[in-house]
Amino acid sequence: MSNIRTGTGHTMEWRDTAETLLEALIPDDIEANESTEQVLARVEANTQPDVGDAEAFSGAELRKAILTLKQRKCPGLDRIEAEAVKCAYGEIHGDLPKLYNGCLEHGVFPVRWKVGSIRTLLKSPD
Repeated sequence: MSNIRTGTGHTMEWRDTAETLLEALIPDDIEANESTEQVLARVEANTQPDVGDAEAFSGAELRKAILTLKQRKCPGLDRIEAEAVKCAYGEIHGDLPKLYNGCLEHGVFPVRWKVGSIRTLLKSPD
């Protein structure tokens, strides 16, 4: 890791460089110094969403969803293809309802599940 410019000069050693980068990229979490936007983000992050009367996922419902995944389609951001999920289903089928229903019960779903990627694939030159 090379040196970087700071407000008072340059870092001379890798430890100073790493420390400077960490301070800049990951500042201390001091609530007293937060902007209104940061306060609202903190409140929202600590507020459990209302899932209302959502019904629990059944094993049969999850099985149907997995078995109807289309093969030879582009995988998600995790790069796990539908064929792999179908093959793994026999080993993970008992844990899936626990996982999904735990997320539903607590009103928290991993951020990665909420992210998608849209790609345009041209089928012909026209």
